[in-house]
Amino acid sequence: FDKSAVNLDYAYAEFQPYSWLTLTGGKMKIPFWEAGDLLWDTDITPEGGALNLNMKTTPHWTTFLNLGAFVLDESAADQTDPYLIVIEPGFQSNMFGEKADFKLAVAYYSFSHGSPKSVLDNRSSPTTNTVTGGRYDYKHDSFNPNLELGIQNPLSLPIPRLAVFGEFIHNPDPDDNNNGWLAGLYVGDKKVMGPGQWQVKGSYRYLGKDAWLDSFPDSDFYGGATDVRGYEAILEYGLNKNTSIAVDYYRSQRITADEQPESVLQTDLNFRF
Repeated sequence: FDKSAVNLDYAYAEFQPYSWLTLTGGKMKIPFWEAGDLLWDTDITPEGGALNLNMKTTPHWTTFLNLGAFVLDESAADQTDPYLIVIEPGFQSNMFGEKADFKLAVAYYSFSHGSPKSVLDNRSSPTTNTVTGGRYDYKHDSFNPNLELGIQNPLSLPIPRLAVFGEFIHNPDPDDNNNGWLAGLYVGDKKVMGPGQWQVKGSYRYLGKDAWLDSFPDSDFYGGATDVRGYEAILEYGLNKNTSIAVDYYRSQRITADEQPESVLQTDLNFRF
């Protein structure tokens, strides 16, 4: 019988003075591109400001630049609230009469002081980064290349699209447990938006203990921890316009810790509006 709280996923303003420039401020969708979901849970809605440049340089090539500045935590007792700066240049291309497409970007993540001074309040629990006395042992300024290569209707098979994708993360501060990667493949429609559309996707990931902050990865994959490896498989099918059903299976385990592997099976009915 308690009163129910209301939480906002998004609360932002977006301004597009030119077709190639978008400015966004507030609590927003993640405004940069990641080929997989090694680093960012799709539920995260960062707060701050972003600038997105997207210019068609030739009929088949587009260059883009994503910039962002985000507040990570706020504490009245700490005057140096942690923040994150993101710089992500990249390009994409449609080739061979738009039968193939290619997208490449390299993101650089720069945290204030190299990392928040203290462990973030919204971190996964228990923490899997190396921490001493409630503070991170290492900086987390990292480089993150992302790549996707797709082919439309490969070999004239009844497959709308086949694509391979992957990403890599490197944190130069620790001497070990400082890298991560994800590689995957999907077949089917690029997006499932209508009846009869479908997509099957599979990926494998490895994320070192201190390659990335443990506050941000997919919470369904071993609770959003770092120091994990394993695979994910997804089947999605369109039931109607903007309505689909999906089955998602995760199999994950720790890399260095002696803990039991974890399996998670999810079924989702999705409505887009």
